[in-house]
Amino acid sequence: MQTERFYKNMVDQVKELQIKLGYTRETVRLYYPSSSLNALLGTDFADDTAGHEALLKIIRQMLMIVGSDTKYSRFAGMSVSLRGDRFEVTIPPEGAEYIHQQEKASSFLQDLIALFQNNHRSSLEEICQVFDRAAPDGYICEKMPEGADFDYVIYFKDVSVDEYYYCVKMEMGHTIYHRFMQEDYQALNVSTDFKGRVRIMEAYCRQNKKAWEYNAYEFWIKSVGIPEERAKKILENPVGELKKYAAYFDSYKGVRVANICGSCGKKAVPLAVLGAEVTVFDISEENRRYAKELAEAAQVEIQYIVGDVLEIDQETYQGYFDVVFMEGGILHYFHEIEEFMQRMNLLLKPGGKLICSDFHPFTKIADILQFGISPQKTDSFQEDKVLSDYFSTEIFEGEMAHARFFEEEIRKQMPKCSYRKYTISEILNAVIEKGFVIKRFDEHPAWTDSRLPGEFTVVAFKE
Repeated sequence: MQTERFYKNMVDQVKELQIKLGYTRETVRLYYPSSSLNALLGTDFADDTAGHEALLKIIRQMLMIVGSDTKYSRFAGMSVSLRGDRFEVTIPPEGAEYIHQQEKASSFLQDLIALFQNNHRSSLEEICQVFDRAAPDGYICEKMPEGADFDYVIYFKDVSVDEYYYCVKMEMGHTIYHRFMQEDYQALNVSTDFKGRVRIMEAYCRQNKKAWEYNAYEFWIKSVGIPEERAKKILENPVGELKKYAAYFDSYKGVRVANICGSCGKKAVPLAVLGAEVTVFDISEENRRYAKELAEAAQVEIQYIVGDVLEIDQETYQGYFDVVFMEGGILHYFHEIEEFMQRMNLLLKPGGKLICSDFHPFTKIADILQFGISPQKTDSFQEDKVLSDYFSTEIFEGEMAHARFFEEEIRKQMPKCSYRKYTISEILNAVIEKGFVIKRFDEHPAWTDSRLPGEFTVVAFKE
């Protein structure tokens, strides 16, 4: 096996992260699909459950000898586990510190990252100048095929300078890059599902996207009203339209807000009316359609980016926002809350605020003990099992949020969502462990019974 290439790739990823974010002595987690690990290790395990288990066994065997081999001492204490269909490689703080102190940073990569951080509208010419300084006449710049996820690919002829393929995209006034191993770049050319360096859009995200694009626009018209009517209400009382969440904003004018899973824009547009610079990240084109029409009717501008929230472009949005705001129950759509909170932390400026409001985990207890709330009836034994165990970590399928508002025949045809319900300790610990300091935790009454908690809000600040 090509163990050296595997270790080098991990070092390269950690160094890239440390150049971008600065060094902190903390655990680093890297995520790989099996295809990338096969390429790095020179193996050929199938991309199925048996193949994943075999690959996991091989990697764990490799790690057993790391502690006794000084050559790889920087990886002592490293572990690997399966997270859905991806492999999570965990490098402890000691390993991150060793890489920071002992592994020399690439001057080329430092220059490239500095360019993107200092100039979000970097031109192709400016980018090529960085490559030219590193290896004059020794790189190739090619235009990507029509319909590709990126506009250009740039790479060095001499892989000893840098072995990666740098894919560049100019979009909405911003220039971004992602770098790929050669094998992943080749996969990128034949699969439009490939996103990021070593991450494939999760199957469950695609499943949830399909569900949230099923008659969503029609639902918003029926439940919220046509955009022109809703806009009138927002303009009459934008603070009132924010409801209880208004209390968590210190100011609005000029504040950069990331509205995570902002859906139809019913909170993003009031924030924009009040003067905030709002960017909505959501998985549904149907939601975007309604939100953009609502913003136009209210005569305000919002940015609306459709895609997997876990794949938000960090080259563009890292450290960009003053506030990351989410409400309405979104955490259960993400199977790994630690990774989710880490991504939220990256979006914020130092000292930035997280406002996370979601369904109260007490609803799990209410379903079990029947405290005035009927247990959810499902056709799935797995879902019934999950709903009867507060501490369950299982993933299950269930109806999307607004399915109950449709006629029974349409309801039966609607795609299911993939859920993972969390305990309150899982949520709060993920916030703390991913670099936030919690300043406030509020509980809000349930819509169905004001004697019981139905929602909560965590307010935390990035350290």
